[in-house]
Amino acid sequence: MLATLAGAALFVLQGCGQGDASAIPKYKRNAPGEKKTVASGGPSIQTPGSDPYPEAQGVAIVSGVVKLNGEKPPKRETVKGIDADAKCHAAHKDEPLRTETEVVSANMEIANCIVFVSAGLDKYKFEPPAEPILVDQVGCQYKPHVFTIMVDQPIHIKNSDSTVHNVNSPVGNWAQSRQGEVTEKNMTEAGFLNFSCDIHPWMTAKCGSFFHPFHAVTGENGSYAFSKKLLPGKYKISVWHEKYSMVSQDVEIKAGQSEAKVEFKMDRK
Repeated sequence: MLATLAGAALFVLQGCGQGDASAIPKYKRNAPGEKKTVASGGPSIQTPGSDPYPEAQGVAIVSGVVKLNGEKPPKRETVKGIDADAKCHAAHKDEPLRTETEVVSANMEIANCIVFVSAGLDKYKFEPPAEPILVDQVGCQYKPHVFTIMVDQPIHIKNSDSTVHNVNSPVGNWAQSRQGEVTEKNMTEAGFLNFSCDIHPWMTAKCGSFFHPFHAVTGENGSYAFSKKLLPGKYKISVWHEKYSMVSQDVEIKAGQSEAKVEFKMDRK
């Protein structure tokens, strides 16, 4: 299972767990100095420690591919009910709007998986980026459908449509009636979180919110890569998807290792 080539380590895992957000602990940011509470059940989302992370000592970028077990990818269905809003319907007059809950390539590569470090960073604290994450509403869809963020990082929610949307999210519930309107918030909660629109029920987005920066979302070819290097040490890396069972893998990063290829296969629940 382990092969080393040009400083890279390759891991493949088939695991089990719960892929639904209800099984994952969620955390509310408390007042300064107040102890954080941890919900029971599900894999650990790393809460912050007290030591600054020595980023300059990081050695390896984790990357890989996530695939779905099976031989035939699931079909993306046409979204129903979109004709209830003439402007939403007009935005997709040339091509029907398709569901985004299962986006799997012909080679069984899964898009929209959240890959993250779920253990091994508990002693460190991390500063959130100052640059905001942009979540747009385009053609009566959230773009992106799946994204990750750090707790306390700014998040900007935009309405690029000429119709009214109502954002129902962990950072608030409000209407956006003007095209181009942007609402600026800060993410205050960690966990696997849901964004929806109270007016257009097919509109949903999934957010993975963390206290550390070691997370990524897979693209259409199932690939992902963390943006920062991990220190030498032992970690658990997990993959969450809104429709598939969660998988996790133990990974060891060694001194002098420049890359860790960590590949996963997921199963339908």
